[in-house]
Amino acid sequence: MQRTGSTKQPCVATTVRKANRALTRFYESALAPHGLSLAQYSLLDTLARAGELPLARLAERELLDRSSLTRALVPLERDGLVAVADGPARSRVATLTEAGTARIKAARKSWAMTQGTIVSKIGMRNWEALAVWLGQIAADANVLAEVPLELR
Repeated sequence: MQRTGSTKQPCVATTVRKANRALTRFYESALAPHGLSLAQYSLLDTLARAGELPLARLAERELLDRSSLTRALVPLERDGLVAVADGPARSRVATLTEAGTARIKAARKSWAMTQGTIVSKIGMRNWEALAVWLGQIAADANVLAEVPLELR
């Protein structure tokens, strides 16, 4: 933690992680009746919006490394919600199945109600500003991860 004068600033990462855990619990309670975690919902939603995606692009969009994406896809494939097949140039491609399309459509109402509750609680203007800031933090973190430690 950084100190400025006698004021102790909270750690950005810790504060964001705590907020993330609380929000994840709230979303997951809404998605549970659909048999989805928030991470699974995100993957299905991304595939529903994008259509067929190479695993490398899906991982990039979800900010996941390939092994984490592979582990996340296993239960979705097992449940028949996603199909992963060989693509061009030795790539693997993920596609939403009919069952996956039906599941994400059913879950979107619960997600939207949860999203609406949270946005109404913090206010639309605050959410819009926060969305920009969090997006910038994610983008900056990706850039920083590529910079050698001694140059940071």
